[in-house]
Amino acid sequence: MRFTPWKAENIWQLYMSASNFLDRSVDEIRYHAATDPALINRIVALVPDRAEELRVFLEGLPQRFIYRPAFRSRSAATSAWRSSFEKEPVQLGFAPCGN
Repeated sequence: MRFTPWKAENIWQLYMSASNFLDRSVDEIRYHAATDPALINRIVALVPDRAEELRVFLEGLPQRFIYRPAFRSRSAATSAWRSSFEKEPVQLGFAPCGN
């Protein structure tokens, strides 16, 4: 298939417009516990003693993160990790990158 410069430019413009739209709008849909309480109940069941903390942590996150299959197990660990910052300072280590 051969494209004229006009067609190639229009296809490129369409691609870039679609890409920009998706990049900007992907996080507009946020999770709210009131709209899907079943999901938050499944996540809270993993760590019932931290239920309220998890609810606060999850409220308002982009839905694209929450509906990933691995998110449920990771959210409890991430919440615990985040709350440990108050008790223990963050420790960072830097190493040279092998480029």
